[in-house]
Amino acid sequence: MSKVGELRLGAFMYPAGHHVAAWRHPDTAADATTSLRQRIAFARAAERAKFDLIFLADGVAAHTDDLKSLSRTDEWAVGFEPLTLLSALAVVTERIGLVATASTTFNEPFNLARKFASLDQISAGRAGWNLVTSSNPLELENFGNRKSSLMSCSAYGTAGRMTPYCATRIAASSSTRRNCISWVTADAISGCADR
Repeated sequence: MSKVGELRLGAFMYPAGHHVAAWRHPDTAADATTSLRQRIAFARAAERAKFDLIFLADGVAAHTDDLKSLSRTDEWAVGFEPLTLLSALAVVTERIGLVATASTTFNEPFNLARKFASLDQISAGRAGWNLVTSSNPLELENFGNRKSSLMSCSAYGTAGRMTPYCATRIAASSSTRRNCISWVTADAISGCADR
């Protein structure tokens, strides 16, 4: 937990930059989004700068609705699956938190808990979950519209039921045998990884 007056810093991992055309800047590596080397450099720089965590946003949509716009960006066209990437970054960093987005709409509780528990084990208790419900219709298309009822207010109920289930299983498998999952929500940032 933070001490009173202590600031927690998170670095949003968007290697080519947040501007839609940042990938076109001459100083941006052309392969920034798909280069593990670039991602490792980012994570190590954030750790040296004493950031508390790195964060990877994610969605499960194939962004095909505006191909003209998509041709001018890189991050949503290609990129690593967050938990796979964070597992790789866990072995080249020592203290920085590793936080990824995962939707409760398009993941089953056991599989989601297993993935984050694995990251928590690999990282020695530095895993974090940005829990979201999904509302993007393009995500729904990737699942054959089979979960259309979840793209509504009921998604929050599903998230509410999944959270304790996943938290219990992640904590039970924690490499430090204590609840070392960091939760990043709209309300709080907390964690217990040794710093």
